[in-house]
Amino acid sequence: MHDLKIKKSGSAIEIPEFKLPSLMGENIQEHFLNMGRMEAKPYLDYAYELYSCGVPEKPKKFAMRAGWTKYGDGGDEEVEFPDEKILVFDVEVLAENDNKYPTMAVAVSPTNWYSWVSPRFLDENDETSCRLIPLGKVGPRLIVGHNVSFDRKCILEEYNIGGTENRFMDTLSLHCAVSGLSSQQRLEFMKAKSSKNKEINDELEDMEQEILNANDVRFSWMDVVALNNLKSCAELHLGIEMNKEIRNDFFKKTRNEILENFGTYIDYCATDVSITQKLFKKLWPLFREKNPHPVTFVSSLEMGSCFLPTNSGWNEYIEKCERIYNEEEEKIHHKLRKLAYSTLETKNKEDDPWLRRLDWTPKPERYTKPLYKKDGTYRKNKEPRPIGNVKLFNKPEWFVKHWCNSIDDILLTIRTKEVPYLLKASWHGYPIHHLKEFGWTFVVPLNEKESVIEKTATNPIYQDEFNAYFKIKNLKREGENVGNILTKSYIPYFEKGILSFKEEIGKEIMELNSKFTFWVSYKSRLANQFLITENEPNVSLGFSSRDQNRKSGVILPGIIPFGTITRRAVEPTWMTASNAKKHLVGSEMKSKIVAPLGYSFVGADVDSQELWISSIIGDSQFGEHGVTAFGWMTLQGSKNDGTDLHSRTASILNMSRNDAKVFNYSRIYGAGVSFATNLLLNFNPTLSKEEAQSKAKELYNRTKGRRVKNCYSGGSESFVFTALERIANSDVPNTPALGCVISDGLLSRYVGKQYMTSRVNWTVQSSGVDYLHLLIISMKYLCKKYKIHARLSITIHDEVRFLVSDTDKYRCALALQIANLWTRCLFSYMLGMQDLPASVAFFSCVDIDFVLRKEVDYPCITPSSTDPIPSGESLTIQQVLEKTDGLLSNGIEELPDNSSDIVPAGFAHETRHLEPLRIDFLSESHIQNLLTQIGDKELWKQYKKARRMASL
Repeated sequence: MHDLKIKKSGSAIEIPEFKLPSLMGENIQEHFLNMGRMEAKPYLDYAYELYSCGVPEKPKKFAMRAGWTKYGDGGDEEVEFPDEKILVFDVEVLAENDNKYPTMAVAVSPTNWYSWVSPRFLDENDETSCRLIPLGKVGPRLIVGHNVSFDRKCILEEYNIGGTENRFMDTLSLHCAVSGLSSQQRLEFMKAKSSKNKEINDELEDMEQEILNANDVRFSWMDVVALNNLKSCAELHLGIEMNKEIRNDFFKKTRNEILENFGTYIDYCATDVSITQKLFKKLWPLFREKNPHPVTFVSSLEMGSCFLPTNSGWNEYIEKCERIYNEEEEKIHHKLRKLAYSTLETKNKEDDPWLRRLDWTPKPERYTKPLYKKDGTYRKNKEPRPIGNVKLFNKPEWFVKHWCNSIDDILLTIRTKEVPYLLKASWHGYPIHHLKEFGWTFVVPLNEKESVIEKTATNPIYQDEFNAYFKIKNLKREGENVGNILTKSYIPYFEKGILSFKEEIGKEIMELNSKFTFWVSYKSRLANQFLITENEPNVSLGFSSRDQNRKSGVILPGIIPFGTITRRAVEPTWMTASNAKKHLVGSEMKSKIVAPLGYSFVGADVDSQELWISSIIGDSQFGEHGVTAFGWMTLQGSKNDGTDLHSRTASILNMSRNDAKVFNYSRIYGAGVSFATNLLLNFNPTLSKEEAQSKAKELYNRTKGRRVKNCYSGGSESFVFTALERIANSDVPNTPALGCVISDGLLSRYVGKQYMTSRVNWTVQSSGVDYLHLLIISMKYLCKKYKIHARLSITIHDEVRFLVSDTDKYRCALALQIANLWTRCLFSYMLGMQDLPASVAFFSCVDIDFVLRKEVDYPCITPSSTDPIPSGESLTIQQVLEKTDGLLSNGIEELPDNSSDIVPAGFAHETRHLEPLRIDFLSESHIQNLLTQIGDKELWKQYKKARRMASL
């Protein structure tokens, strides 16, 4: 069935025997609960303490004093730092002269208020004081803030490689997990909230009410969600209207202007602290109800303490990339300038389908009025003088409007609207033209209109006496106008000949776009990275003295632990960047994160993480691994014989295996035929819309199957999608592993049957987040127990990297393999399976490297980095066991588990307990459901008989 061409399995994977650490509990579920409880101490206690207690009244006046000031009943006093275990914290930065250092900060504990003012802000001649905020070392401490990763970057002690016992809790993350928005909802929400037109608002409300009535939903989802900023969160959760206009002053005003009204600005900072504290009290119980497992809590704190070391190569990299970009861009500007001048000499412009679209209205010559003598000659200095630039006299309007006085010449860029006309750009061989109402179009003679309609499966959006105008597709936002066709999005269309140019420079522009795709997207983000080096006063990075020649530095990534509705972490630079590519300037960025001497990065990518999670959810209906087609392809499929999932999709769609991956993941995330159709057109623009739609339907019929009643039937993935949608459609969807509940914004009582794609996506991606959290808690426990000197450096969805002492790197690799084994065991256990296939038990390899990169043997050669980087190590489980003799302790005395830390189930800080999945496999209803999905009665008779025999 499904043409899988199942072959007999080869020899089983051989893994040498080694002793695993003992479980803390009767089973893997209890083990993770106990690890979570142990590692949550004392931070979970602190969180509940902050929730249960109040804070003092905000001081009426804050001192303009350098450093920390403490406020109490007796007034204020200067202190070295807040000696507190719990703080709500906020920092303000004056952006004058591109400053990134803190200007002022306010904190509050359950007992006192504190303020901090930068010594250099008060005294601009001070060049020796530390520019970061000292918080001291007081043992374990919980710091709460809104987008607190920004505030963490300003704390002095956080830049030490040894780490601190500070842990950061983000109210923005709490809000995302409780009341976050999906990307689809965000657009609708912002449109509704920003509309000023009462008629539009009334219409939206009427439409909304119709939807709600149709789905018997009592409340709109828009009433239970908000954007992530503090102002929106305060309005939703606290009913407080905040005035955030003053925040703009930190970006616009000077140091002296801020100093003159110091009291106003530090009080603004204190108000943010006060609102954040109230917001935490409101969100904390809601967050715990939705995320009850201690593992979720602890892992989110660990993700808030990531650490990226680098060296002098960081600044050199940025300077080199920018220099290359500027040089290449100037070459293009020069050639466009030359093209503009040559165009001025063109004859018969009215016959040219491109040039006749330009505004050729000449700029008239204008002169001052002359004054004459009686003899008819000019008076002294009163001869007629030109008004304006004589170089522009009689030049056409399209030329004049782009004259740049600073260079005394015309300046054209790839964003200039006239440039596609100068390049004589065509789409499908027809001249392009920009219409104000419809954006860029291609112009087809009326006698060829029907053939173009048939070829492109689109209709013209405008027609005049001679031509039909077809809209060029917006590749990012379907239906919207295209503002610029000379962007990276249209490179595939240029490569396939759909977009073409008569002028050779058009090709150069598209090649430039391709070459600098990464750099243009990331250079502003890289400029905003806050790099702290050993040269900073009072800073101690804790690196080896041998590292001083490399000018070491540290970047603290601004990670939001729960940054999306699926609870995925968000960070705009490190979590989104592509890996080094030979043709992309700057794409070697990650490799500029370099381990200090004596340290290595140890990490791994989870193999097919979300595909495996989806497959095991589907397989759980049978209680066995790999019994569905999707499950088998995930466990046993091979790209060598074309039986793995990606190869199968590639075969159906007649495309590369790499391209097929995009279709598989989007389908698993809940995307439908329409999305797949558009994706096919983007991958292969030569397809007609009908052809793309036909291929997409075939793919979905053979994979997802047909909908029958409340399930899917007959497809290789029917069991998976039936199970995923069953979770997504439940009253309170939660993840199978850690029992985390979906945001209010996607609960069925608020959205009815809407946003199914988002809810299926949540089921898969949020389970992937659980996987990451389970890995992190396992590593934290194992590293502490076996005294492995390691700290979390970065996580990128299904990828983890730890910064590890070289003396412990192999033991860390073994710990990571054990962490993966435990994690997969928990997923299996919670889905009702009592075993785990060896093929997925361990990472295919663990990487040990001295730079951050995707593959340890990738040289990271790009146009801006021509020297290959030496390879690191990539070790299989067998090689790790050989390196360590299978011992985590390896002669080091392990720390015993403290039994007093293992709190009995049901202790005060746990809100609910999740039970493993239990299914009566022989019940008639279950069998009938499976029969519907499988669509083959004979196979079912055999299966039913086998199950009964097995139960005897």
